[in-house]
Amino acid sequence: MAGLLIYHHVFVKFCNFASLYEPMHLEQIDRVATITKEDFLKNYFKPQRPVIIEKIVEDWPAFEKWDLDYMAEVAGDVTVPLYDDRPVRHDEGFNQAHAKMKMRDYVELLKNEPTRYRIFLWNILKASVAGGF
Repeated sequence: MAGLLIYHHVFVKFCNFASLYEPMHLEQIDRVATITKEDFLKNYFKPQRPVIIEKIVEDWPAFEKWDLDYMAEVAGDVTVPLYDDRPVRHDEGFNQAHAKMKMRDYVELLKNEPTRYRIFLWNILKASVAGGF
């Protein structure tokens, strides 16, 4: 029994469990609507501080251009891998698609009804349809 008490004393002393119960010191993340490149580099990039930029993509052409209709137009004939919400099984192969469908048909499915199918880690640029982007 004495050996167990000594072990416990040494274990607690060197593991410092007290640090597990200290409160975390969190800081509020800055939030800006827009930001100049210079301000971003000076105030966030160089000091490695996070920032939320609320309207960063609104000036990008893709913000207006890339909708479901556009995806069907540029990639409609491409067959895409689809995944549902079933768990991955080792005997089915990791990351094997549960179904495949032409992008045009998948877009119509998304527009017309709820679906369990989703595209996961599919890169349209690697599918050789990048001409109109």
